Amino acid sequence: MLEADREIDLDCKIYDFHLTIPPSVMVPSSYTRLLFEGIPENVNFNKGLDLGCGCGLLALLLARRGCKKVLATDINPVAINATNLNAKLNNVGNVVCAVEANMFSGLPYDFDIIAFNPPSFPSLTSKKLRPNFYAGKDGRKFIDIAIKNAKHHLNPGGKFFYIQNSLSDFRKSIKMIESEGYKWKVLNSQKTEFREEYYTQIRHLRNLKLKGYCDYIEQGGKAFQEIHIMELQHE
Repeated sequence: MLEADREIDLDCKIYDFHLTIPPSVMVPSSYTRLLFEGIPENVNFNKGLDLGCGCGLLALLLARRGCKKVLATDINPVAINATNLNAKLNNVGNVVCAVEANMFSGLPYDFDIIAFNPPSFPSLTSKKLRPNFYAGKDGRKFIDIAIKNAKHHLNPGGKFFYIQNSLSDFRKSIKMIESEGYKWKVLNSQKTEFREEYYTQIRHLRNLKLKGYCDYIEQGGKAFQEIHIMELQHE
């Protein structure tokens, strides 16, 4: 059964957090763990933003790391309710606050750290995909918005951390990052096998690869992408 077909709440433990995840909220992927574990310990954890929070796992992790205030945002009101519930269940309700917002709209203050695991899978259709995967034909719908706007919501010295995969034109991201005036580094990279849903778009991905917009390898009947943990700081 695909994640998108789930019809009941899921109660689970991840990172020793007890999480309640309603059907319309996606279970955190392994990429969330990669993102958080890639964030250096010496980052200023005063005010944090979990952008596109889902069930709030990343917000909880930022609170555990020592953030004094974490704002979690999502366009899905069910995700907002789930994040606030999970914050209370894990005794960080005084630190984590989730509010409904579309990307960077209406944020009440700026941040020392912004963390984002964006939908970034290139697909001709959203059918049979988890909602937190689909990001348009080139996979860049949310990445482009984030790169252009994160710098306007960072405190001096603040940093933006996000996941960039090799399927959504990594080279274009680097050009955009530099044109927007960020200093940047790749904190970690990892090769990961395609998820089951990705193979439904393999013809589209092959076309993108031929055009130089996408990169992956096919080996032994399987396909693999590269996941990059990015650190951006506006100069």
